[in-house]
Amino acid sequence: MIISLRALLYRERRRLILVASLAYLAGVLLYLPSPAYIGAVHISFVTGAVYAAVVGVAAILICALLPSMRFMMEAVAISRLLLALVILGEPALRAFFLGNPLIMAFVLVVGGVCISRGIHGRIEKPSKRLFQMRTPWQQAIVRQGTDWQRKFVGWVEGGTASTMPLRA
Repeated sequence: MIISLRALLYRERRRLILVASLAYLAGVLLYLPSPAYIGAVHISFVTGAVYAAVVGVAAILICALLPSMRFMMEAVAISRLLLALVILGEPALRAFFLGNPLIMAFVLVVGGVCISRGIHGRIEKPSKRLFQMRTPWQQAIVRQGTDWQRKFVGWVEGGTASTMPLRA
């Protein structure tokens, strides 16, 4: 488990750093107009650190548990930053969004979907699968291939190129 988590963190390090950094920046921008301090530190920096920590842990969990949704993390992070910039410019929106966290989450997700569509385009599923998933009780169909297939693919199975049947 630790080795796989370490490998996951290494593989996804750039994405995780980007998402956590944008979350920190968005947290700082959201609470920048606030006059509050915690000790000698402005509350915006503390809030940014909390945002970065929570979003970073959530990003790690998404990478581990929902790897097909990794592409959405950057889009939602950009959406969060853009929303923070809009809120910074309009004080009435700041009070509205900070008072209604569900509406803010909805706007973030919808903004993330729109940004993802702009970045990645439309995701289309092919009408036919390239590879059929077989259940354990199904056997591969063995058939004779063409000369080209026997020459260039036969070495994978360890047979000779002239007598090697192909598996489908």
